[in-house]
Amino acid sequence: MSAVTDNDLKELKDLITSKFEQVDRKFELVNEKIDSRFEQVDNKLNDMRVEIASIKGNQEGFSKRLDNLEFTSRGIFIIN
Repeated sequence: MSAVTDNDLKELKDLITSKFEQVDRKFELVNEKIDSRFEQVDNKLNDMRVEIASIKGNQEGFSKRLDNLEFTSRGIFIIN
């Protein structure tokens, strides 16, 4: 059986440390990608909220116009 020397242990420790550093870098890259995609989704969601608010404003305007038209139509029928 061969004996494990301090040099062997140091090499093993260095190898493990380098592998952990590689894994940490990969996780950092993945986290950056995820953060970037969340920002994109958040921006698109905000844009959609603005569009929905605009549509609601247009819908309210159309409802008021329709109410005015109905009022005018009733007035014409009553007069006739």
